[in-house]
Amino acid sequence: MYRVIGGDKTEYGPVTADEVRQWIAEGRLSSESFARDEDETSWKQLRAYPEFAEALKAQVREPSASGPPPLHRSLPGGRRFEVIPCLMDGWALFTANFGLILAATTTVWMIGTFSMFTPLGMIYWILRGVLFGGLYWLVLKRLRGQDAPLRDVFSGFGPGFQHLMVAGVMTALLSWLALFACVLPGIYLFIGWLFSVPLIADRKLTWWTAMETSRRRVRPVWFQVITLAAMAFLPVLLVNTYLETRIMADLYPVMQEILVPGKFDWQKFVEASQQAATRNFSTMVVAKVILLFNLPFGICVMACAYEELFGKGPSEQS
Repeated sequence: MYRVIGGDKTEYGPVTADEVRQWIAEGRLSSESFARDEDETSWKQLRAYPEFAEALKAQVREPSASGPPPLHRSLPGGRRFEVIPCLMDGWALFTANFGLILAATTTVWMIGTFSMFTPLGMIYWILRGVLFGGLYWLVLKRLRGQDAPLRDVFSGFGPGFQHLMVAGVMTALLSWLALFACVLPGIYLFIGWLFSVPLIADRKLTWWTAMETSRRRVRPVWFQVITLAAMAFLPVLLVNTYLETRIMADLYPVMQEILVPGKFDWQKFVEASQQAATRNFSTMVVAKVILLFNLPFGICVMACAYEELFGKGPSEQS
């Protein structure tokens, strides 16, 4: 993995050697561009790296007629990130692989739904990133035209297991904490970290590197990504907003009583939460059913968005 300095003097990365070669071929980096390996602390010009020698020679042999475009905050290849094409590509991916993707998403949905009604609910919450890592890997393989057996859903339990687990927990926990403290930072972080799990599953990044890579790549197209996510998961978003509103309305009178400095009654809060959940049980079931039907399309759309934002990753999983 490498970090590079673009034409706008901004640091990009970590990116793979193949991505660097692609940017060289596109004329967005030159032999005088600065880069460093993830394990290095000092910057060197690209011509100092023998692994990029052939790409730099080819660039000299075939100079761009219009001059090299700068490496600005854009997608690989200088493409624009557009919402509607991602939605259309996601739908095409889903319909072309209907049986497999429906079976894969239903498997993950069943594990999450049934664990919600058992003491295993906390275990699922911890392993959520691992399961979705396998699900993303399966969908990405089909997006790239590769064979993807249903067992790939559980591929997250192989190499990278601990990073998928930590990323799933940390992104949810930190987003919720930020959301509780202030709504806007929570939403910003949640959207910025959306691609942490697929980055680990696809690129074998560590959990923190994946979170930072996701946030930094999403940042210049943050509004497009949140719009895409909202449209891809609109049914789930609407029903969960309604559910959370009802639960908060049920809890509000109790919170007024117990949110007294030095007199917080934790037991009363837990009891009130359980009662609110019981009163809204039917709505919770409806939300789970809507998720079952929405998840296949939504995960395909986000996989297409990932491919647009980060480019094609490894062709095979090691």
